[in-house]
Amino acid sequence: MITTQLSVFVENGIGAIAEPLRLLGENGFNLRAFTIADTSDYGIIRLIADEPSRAAETLRAGGYTVNLADVLLVEMPNTPGAFSKALKKMSDNGINIEYAYTHSTSPGENGESSAYAVLRVNDTERALGLLG
Repeated sequence: MITTQLSVFVENGIGAIAEPLRLLGENGFNLRAFTIADTSDYGIIRLIADEPSRAAETLRAGGYTVNLADVLLVEMPNTPGAFSKALKKMSDNGINIEYAYTHSTSPGENGESSAYAVLRVNDTERALGLLG
């Protein structure tokens, strides 16, 4: 499915991650996915929250620079090679992956678990069609 990701720009320092997350939590937002990319001077917090537009407004009101982008949220079996098969299907069809982050669930009562990938690609609609 296509969902909206927030990219929050922060200085690279103590508390830089905690403060925007505190702001979101105090305003009732639930985070569904989260990752950080950094350099020596700044970081980019990439996250998926419920009500992304309102979450972005809340962060902007708190003084943060925030960008919104469409990303794919893909569920797949948590089995060896499942993610690489999805990536190969996209590369074989000319889809460029700009970045990705993943997580998996714990096995349920039946022993099965799922893996989830957030993908920023050059053609979101086409990639969604390929991964169905």
